[in-house]
Amino acid sequence: MKKNDQKIEILVVEDSATQAEQLGYILEQQGYTVLMARNGREALEIISSSLPTMVISDIIMPDMDGYTLCKKIKSDENLKNMPIILLTSLGDAEDVLKGLACGADNL
Repeated sequence: MKKNDQKIEILVVEDSATQAEQLGYILEQQGYTVLMARNGREALEIISSSLPTMVISDIIMPDMDGYTLCKKIKSDENLKNMPIILLTSLGDAEDVLKGLACGADNL
């Protein structure tokens, strides 16, 4: 899939290898290029060397959770417009509010 003749690269941040592979497979089947990170720290390393089009991140992960990753991306002047989707099994209204407060584009 291309947007303005550019390949769309999606960074999937997920500590569960099974879930990461499943999401990656679905995205690749739709024509997206997929990068993988196991936590927020790895995601920031990848973003610093290969700027993805968007980030899809789990919330509960070791080392750096999805909320913190989202805050760090949105607080960076060069990255603040990068779309971020937080995926989670958390359904509490407080979790949704925390996601929106950290700048997530979708939850």
